[in-house]
Amino acid sequence: MKDIKKHLLYYSISVFIFAIGLWLIILNGYDHKMQSLFIIMTATFYFVWSLLHHYVHHEFHPRVVFEYMLIVTLGTVLSFFLFGF
Repeated sequence: MKDIKKHLLYYSISVFIFAIGLWLIILNGYDHKMQSLFIIMTATFYFVWSLLHHYVHHEFHPRVVFEYMLIVTLGTVLSFFLFGF
């Protein structure tokens, strides 16, 4: 619980990034190209925000970059699959 309070701003902004991304994807349900763009933009913002958080609050290693690249890639592929692209 201590870590959650310490990093509440980080978690809140992460939720905000995903909420705005989902809202934009749903709002553009008729346009698959725009949905694809918003999925990629959401993943990019999450990736950059996560790396920034690690740089400021934790140790920054190449394995952290690789781990977030894998998470973002998996999330993007799953989103494309779920939205039927």
